[in-house]
Amino acid sequence: AKLLPELRAVLKQTSTYASFAEKSLKDPVALQELAKGWTQALKDIPAGGYALVPCGWADGLGKDNHCLLVVEDVAAPSPVADADKKMRVVLVNAGEGGIYHPSSVEAHPKLKRKTALTLGEIPFLRLTDPAFLATLLSQRKDHECHKVEVTYDALLPWLLDKPSIIDAVACSNEDEAADWRTPARGKTSAWKSLVEACRYILRRRGVSKAMLKQLMLQLRREM
Repeated sequence: AKLLPELRAVLKQTSTYASFAEKSLKDPVALQELAKGWTQALKDIPAGGYALVPCGWADGLGKDNHCLLVVEDVAAPSPVADADKKMRVVLVNAGEGGIYHPSSVEAHPKLKRKTALTLGEIPFLRLTDPAFLATLLSQRKDHECHKVEVTYDALLPWLLDKPSIIDAVACSNEDEAADWRTPARGKTSAWKSLVEACRYILRRRGVSKAMLKQLMLQLRREM
């Protein structure tokens, strides 16, 4: 029962930063402040807690995709220095970019994908690098250079300190909380990715698929 209030608080935090981000993308100084704000927010995550960092890209030519980073503090309850701290990071994307995620045709004719791409444990200082955060967050500003390739072929490999995200694909296949899911249809990545991120978090907390089906049904009724 306490899982939903916890999730509600995280969503409220995400909404606050997302609203500020929409106003900050055209102002370099405000963008830096946004990156600093997220750095502090991630630092303040309690042991075992998590945050949802909204990201994505918009090329100004019709492609507008939303996704989220699920950042979880997996450290022990005792204090850990920033230089030694690691955060478990997962990119949840139900829209464009699915070709970078594991896929399956076992449910043919439906194509299923792992909307959650498990990046693994990332050093805190690398995740909160000012240049990385500012670049990641700025991708939501309309610009022809802001494309799916920037996120998956440049930013994520840098975050992983690897040439590509191939290790993340393998890690996702082993992640029991990363279920096979139906990707978004049309321009619904904002809603679908948010729902998938919430679903992933609850799966990480041990909620069963059957229980989540009931929850999603109730959510649709409320909508």
